[in-house]
Amino acid sequence: MSSVSPRNAARLWRERRAVREAIENHAAPVHIGLPSETQQAPDGANGERAVWRPLVDGSDRGQISILLIGMVSIALLLVLGVVGATSVHLSRIHLLDAADAASLAAADTVDEEALYGNGLGTGVPLTPAGVAAAAEEHLRLQPVPGRLAGWRIAPGTGTPDARTAVVRVQGEARIPLVSGILRSFGGSVSITVESRARSDLD
Repeated sequence: MSSVSPRNAARLWRERRAVREAIENHAAPVHIGLPSETQQAPDGANGERAVWRPLVDGSDRGQISILLIGMVSIALLLVLGVVGATSVHLSRIHLLDAADAASLAAADTVDEEALYGNGLGTGVPLTPAGVAAAAEEHLRLQPVPGRLAGWRIAPGTGTPDARTAVVRVQGEARIPLVSGILRSFGGSVSITVESRARSDLD
């Protein structure tokens, strides 16, 4: 087993230290960072400095933002469309119920002048004015549903044959979000329905 003298050990330690320093001084620095950051790269062969380029530049970020805004806008329009269509359908159902009840009330209204003049016949005699008055009075006594901003008897209410009561009801639908926007521009969603009733005598 060979032994190393203290002088040789010191010389070997100095040589290893010199090698280690040389390696550390000539080693290229390691750059760690996100791809989107701009960092300084190691010097090139000609002494020129290189710069890391980000993978996503500003123009790409702008295009992605525009794409996201467009997708969100389309989704909101679809939601508003579904909500609006559902609200209009429910408002129309309320109007139909009101028109059916008003036409039944008008069909049972007896016009005394027509009754004394033409007799009872096969059914209750009706007049256009009597049908309109009876339908309007019945509608006035009914509470307006929450999905409607209001309703009224529309033109065309009357009787075509003095036996059938025809009642037309017009109302303004109250649509969440949409009605406020339309009202700010002076518009609204108007719905008109028609119902017929006849009171025959057996």
